[in-house]
Amino acid sequence: MLNKMKKMIKSNVILLLFAVLCFTSCEKQKPETTTEPTPIASFYASTTNANVGDNISFTNNSKDADHCVWNFGDGSTPSTESNPCHAYASKGVYNVVLTVYSPSEEKHDEMPMSITVTEATPEEPKPTALFSASTTNANVGDNICFTNKSMNADHYVWDFGDGQTSQESNPCHTYASKGAYYVKLTAYSPTNGKHDETGMIINVTEATPEEPKPTALFNASITNASVDDVICFTNKSMNAHHYEWDFGDGQTSTEPNPCHAYSSKGVYYVQLTAYSPTGEMCDVTGMNINVEEATGSIMFWMNSPGYIVTVELDGIKKEINGYYPNYNPECGDEGCATFNDLPVGEHYYRAESYDGWWSDYITIEKGVCKRMLLLKGKATPFKDGDMPEVDKRMAERIE
Repeated sequence: MLNKMKKMIKSNVILLLFAVLCFTSCEKQKPETTTEPTPIASFYASTTNANVGDNISFTNNSKDADHCVWNFGDGSTPSTESNPCHAYASKGVYNVVLTVYSPSEEKHDEMPMSITVTEATPEEPKPTALFSASTTNANVGDNICFTNKSMNADHYVWDFGDGQTSQESNPCHTYASKGAYYVKLTAYSPTNGKHDETGMIINVTEATPEEPKPTALFNASITNASVDDVICFTNKSMNAHHYEWDFGDGQTSTEPNPCHAYSSKGVYYVQLTAYSPTGEMCDVTGMNINVEEATGSIMFWMNSPGYIVTVELDGIKKEINGYYPNYNPECGDEGCATFNDLPVGEHYYRAESYDGWWSDYITIEKGVCKRMLLLKGKATPFKDGDMPEVDKRMAERIE
């Protein structure tokens, strides 16, 4: 019995020890309970004073935060980015709020910041200096004009490189001496806050005297000539060095004062071209020369009274109805038979009176009026029955 009780007590002790061991083991395996830290919101902005449309960057410096929400204060969709950027579409003062959360979102923190947004002031553009010159190679005293092509500029300062300046937009300038001059243009913005410069070199030389333009001028010894007449031309050209003559008949000359004769009748245009010393300039003038066949005259006369003589020459008939006993009459005198403008050369004439006739060949000379005396005693008598025309006319007059 006693042994039986001992065995029971021993079994109970063992059970009690097993229970204590199990309880102790379970206590060790239970996890420890930790406290979740509270996040701290913190950030800064790239600027707190911005213009409309400027991009503002926000940098998150929060601690113990798992995630965040940004509210930009302008009604736009909140952002959950850690470091967002944002631009405002209109001016105003905006309250930016950053809310940070713990992992369980049981704890959170906020940080606000005021952002002032104004209308952007347009930036003044930088001017660009630009110009051109009427010439870059000039003579002393030449007027050189400059054309201003600058952009975004309001006023200007010119430096002509010879100590002279100008504030005109498009000035003109002359240089008093030769040289290479650097012309500089400085173009300024309206506020004078910005400027630009540019320049060019102007080469100025001594002026070369300008060659005067020649003037062609001449006259002719005669403008109405006969065939083979020698016509001389007097050159009165000015500022000329050498000449070219065209006589209009295929003949030319380079003499200053030539002479020329025409071999046939006609109207010829004589042209003179006068050249300057360099030959770069010339002038032309001309005149018409009228050339006729060479002619002469002959006059027939009587020195005995009572005669009417008919003279025929080249198909033309004229009467001698007067006489000059004491002197030789002149061509064209009354009572004589004068033939003018006869071509130079040999001509045949026949003269008739009431008692005979004369005939012969005569030579007409240029410009000469020959005088032919018909002597009464040299007439050839008519044959019996012949009556010259002059006697017929005399008979008619008597009747």
